[in-house]
This record gives sequence, C-alpha cells and structure tokens, in this order.
Amino acid sequence: MTAMLKTTARRTTLAYYFAFVALGLATAAVGPTLPGLSAQTATPLAVVSIIFTTQSAGYIVGSLIGGQVYDRVPGHPVLALALL
Repeated sequence: MTAMLKTTARRTTLAYYFAFVALGLATAAVGPTLPGLSAQTATPLAVVSIIFTTQSAGYIVGSLIGGQVYDRVPGHPVLALALL
C-alpha cells in the first residue's frame, strides 16, 4: 500500500472509531439525565422512562432500514450520511 492510501485508511478508521464513541456517549446520556427531566417536566419517573423504550425501538428500526440501504449503496457514503 502506498503512504497516501495508508493515511486515508487511518483517517477512515479513526472517523468510524470516534463516531461509535459519540454514539455510545449519546445513547448513555439518557440514563443519568432522566431524573432531572422528570423533575423539570413534573412528570412521574415511570412515565418519562418510556424514553428508553422509544430510543431502543428507534435504534432497531433505524438499523433495519440502514442495513437495507447499506446492502444497496456503497458503504462509506451511507455511514457518512448517518453521521451527519
């Protein structure tokens, strides 16, 4: 591999790495903020906890649709669009 190709591969790998770290942080941020959200909206914690269910359902539906698109279109543009 040429030096330029190695550099491009490293950048792509780092971009995917940081994207998945950001996804993990965004997903994990819901838990600690739930009591504060409940207090600010004056809603019982049991009702606000539906956020976990809707987040998971959205993640599953998005993964199913994204997988279908990923099978039909080249991978890097699909993942770049998902990051945006």
